[in-house]
Amino acid sequence: MRLSRKVELIFHELEHLPLQLNDQNYHPLLKQGYNYLVLLRDSGLDEQRVYKRLVARHQNLANEKQQDFMAELLDCVCGFVGNQNYYIWRQDGAFARELKNGG
Repeated sequence: MRLSRKVELIFHELEHLPLQLNDQNYHPLLKQGYNYLVLLRDSGLDEQRVYKRLVARHQNLANEKQQDFMAELLDCVCGFVGNQNYYIWRQDGAFARELKNGG
């Protein structure tokens, strides 16, 4: 399935957030990334598709800080967050369990 231009633009912005990191903007960029993830969900994408794309980006990041940032966003995608208010797709954490079990 080909993605719409709007969805591709959201992915583009999301995938470039780690490149903007500095000591002062980690949390604001994380919030911005979370908001982009919500937009992707609202555009009809499922968590598996978003996760797969962001994992590919995570693997190509240059440094540990950028990778850690993307890992936090990946946690939001799969529902591996302590606060249920931050679940984006499923409320039951099923995708996180699938990943943990090798699915």
